[in-house]
Amino acid sequence: MKVMLSFLSLCLFVGQTSCRSLPQDLVLAKFSVNGKSQNRFIVNRVPHYGDGNPDGCNIERQISFSLKSLMEETMEGEIKDSKTLEALSKASVQIRFVDQAQSLMINADSLGKVQIQRSSSISHIEVNYIGYRTLSVDLKGKKGLL
Repeated sequence: MKVMLSFLSLCLFVGQTSCRSLPQDLVLAKFSVNGKSQNRFIVNRVPHYGDGNPDGCNIERQISFSLKSLMEETMEGEIKDSKTLEALSKASVQIRFVDQAQSLMINADSLGKVQIQRSSSISHIEVNYIGYRTLSVDLKGKKGLL
């Protein structure tokens, strides 16, 4: 009986403390435009790992997304793992434009690259890849950035 109580106490302690803080080796999501960091536009950049928080205890890898202007209406994006910098081939990107009801869906190529043709300013970007935390970037009201 005493062993059983000790085991239950240990399980309770581990359950309460195991996912309350960020893992020490976690590299957060990254977003950049033309080589300049724009991480401040990432929605919920720091995960809330722990009981009762949106991310729970499921620790997912993080996405890095960089954009650069090629011409006035053409941009190239590169999607990588934030920690290993490995290209995320076939990652999906959803882009919402300021004055358009429909969003644009693009899949990255085998090198994790996408090319975006835009007709108006971008208001929101979402990047998804299996096993990774969704990268969500809010650019509403950020005129001149994209």
